[in-house]
Amino acid sequence: MAVVAAVPVAIGAAWGVVQIVETIANWHLNREILELQRDKLKQELHQTFGNYPEFIERGANVREELRLREGTYYYDRTAERLKENPNTCHGI
Repeated sequence: MAVVAAVPVAIGAAWGVVQIVETIANWHLNREILELQRDKLKQELHQTFGNYPEFIERGANVREELRLREGTYYYDRTAERLKENPNTCHGI
């Protein structure tokens, strides 16, 4: 009876050891993958928002951008809900 109870514990312990060994063995590979993902995200952000400061400096009209992107309804609805909200922040 004791052997039957010890088998699940032994299997769990063996699985844990295998997971630890696998993590250690793949440490450098996982680190390289994470670095590549980080670099890719940085590149995508730069491509997407690279001209963002230039956009601000031009003094872009927010209403015109919202109209072009069909976002005026959501902007107005959000602004109205914020006006109606009794909870306000002061002095931030």
